[in-house]
Amino acid sequence: MRLELETLERKKPQLDKLISIVKLRWQFARRDGKLLSAKDTSIQVSRWTGSSTWESQRWVRDEVDNRPETLDYYVATIAFCPADVEPIDRAREPAIDLSHDDDIEVLPMDWRYVSVQDLRAANVPPNTAATMAIRMVDEMRIGQDEDSDNEPVDADEGEDEEGDDES
Repeated sequence: MRLELETLERKKPQLDKLISIVKLRWQFARRDGKLLSAKDTSIQVSRWTGSSTWESQRWVRDEVDNRPETLDYYVATIAFCPADVEPIDRAREPAIDLSHDDDIEVLPMDWRYVSVQDLRAANVPPNTAATMAIRMVDEMRIGQDEDSDNEPVDADEGEDEEGDDES
């Protein structure tokens, strides 16, 4: 049996940590009672690159600036084979905690993604680096906010029906 796990390349250390735990602590029992284990198997690794746009959102957080509009993926395949191993007592196993992994780069930008609609509205050219695309969308939004602040006020706005101020 093979288990394939995939993540973003920047999260490779986290997946590698999980794989080392899975290899030691996961087992599967066949109907005949034989256990499948990955303890003594090697990991097959592959990588691929794909678009950072999915469902009309460009996921800029994980792009690499020198290759805009792409994300790098890391794939690891674990093989579980019949093995003469002792069954693992799950009740005695500690929980797996990957929530505070210091090996994962914390990205400073508040943006996870930008909608394709906003990219078009801000006239962001194709293959623009993520940081520049964010800057252009920010500038477009600031311009829209300033335009709405400077809209003329209707002469009747702020008065009740008798012409008196509402305040």
